[in-house]
Amino acid sequence: MPVYNWWKLHEKNDFKQLLKNKRYKLTKHAEKVSKDLQNEFITTFGIDENYASYLRKQIEIELLKIKMVKTGDRSLETMIDILEIELQDITSKEQSKSLNDNTIAVEKYMGFKLSVKEITVFEYYSYIKAIEKALKK
Repeated sequence: MPVYNWWKLHEKNDFKQLLKNKRYKLTKHAEKVSKDLQNEFITTFGIDENYASYLRKQIEIELLKIKMVKTGDRSLETMIDILEIELQDITSKEQSKSLNDNTIAVEKYMGFKLSVKEITVFEYYSYIKAIEKALKK
């Protein structure tokens, strides 16, 4: 899968990015495939601190939702709404900025231009891991 499609899949939860041909229809299976790909990615490359903090915020939101359902305390809705807005802000700003910045940094370090619509997710993130490893030495 091209890394561009990977980014669009996660940025907008656009399961059409999984299709080789956009004329095909999406099925309920697409969400499972997306989750399987995400799990494979995490197993292969791990997660960075920004993503870990994103996940912690999501967990906090879900725990508040559970608490609200259990206790019937509707005042928690305000806190949930605030956290969801914060989460949306984090993802929209960080995603577009960091993807472009990362691509430029990889291109500079590797010494050649990357085509994000052609390079695979595995290749792109392998470059990033290799650069991180080289910089640690």
